[in-house]
Amino acid sequence: MLSANGQKITSPQQLSRLIIDCAAGSDLNVVYWRNGAEHSVTVKLGDYNTLLELQKKAAEGKKEEAPAPKVPDMPIPEIPAPE
Repeated sequence: MLSANGQKITSPQQLSRLIIDCAAGSDLNVVYWRNGAEHSVTVKLGDYNTLLELQKKAAEGKKEEAPAPKVPDMPIPEIPAPE
């Protein structure tokens, strides 16, 4: 990570402190380096209770889903040896 909300980030602890100082629901502008290029993204910060609630709903939704259909085993074709 290069910066967050315009502040240079030099450690994970610095990023944590910055996030803690932000209110839930606020936007955090993040600049990071990936695959040789600089990228930026804006993320909306949530709160821990909302995260737990979303995880619970996701887990309940998974219980209600029908199981995926079983795909039959396909035979592996034999490849002739080179001559």
